Amino acid sequence: MNAIRSTQSKETTGAAADGVNFVHDPALRKQGIMKSIESVQLHTRKGLWGLLSFLFASTVAWILADYQLFAPLEPGMLQLLEPKTFLAMIDMIFAVSTISDIILIGGRLNDGSKPDRIWIHVGFRAVFYLFYLLGGLLPLRFFVVFTAGILVIGFEQAVLYLYEARTIREEQQMLSAMGR
Repeated sequence: MNAIRSTQSKETTGAAADGVNFVHDPALRKQGIMKSIESVQLHTRKGLWGLLSFLFASTVAWILADYQLFAPLEPGMLQLLEPKTFLAMIDMIFAVSTISDIILIGGRLNDGSKPDRIWIHVGFRAVFYLFYLLGGLLPLRFFVVFTAGILVIGFEQAVLYLYEARTIREEQQMLSAMGR
């Protein structure tokens, strides 16, 4: 999956991709493969940190849902937006973004590309907590946002684990073929 290439080695085959030459030296290739495996494992751990961050943001939102933090702002907000219109807009954006994310993640699962958007999902889902808190509707919509967040982030994490497993398996096969 991840070919080990070097621009510093003088020992090349002549085959080049994008100006980067492939390395003959087995020791350098083995070292590069091991670094690649570590990199994929690190990326997966970052995904778990994203999941934990979402759970933390959800806990904070759950605690804040019972407090009327933005109650003084509500009369001014009511003059700007009608509450039912605000709720309908947020609900539509939330539904479209959740469905779009699930479709995009499914596409990455299908084509085998590297998932790297976990932090975008965490931030985007956490922002909906803020929108519903501003609208005074967080107690009504908390579990919807939480469920959708766990679904999207969990699906992204599952695709990330599948990518990691496939990549590590391929890299280990390359190591085995080289005779370790």
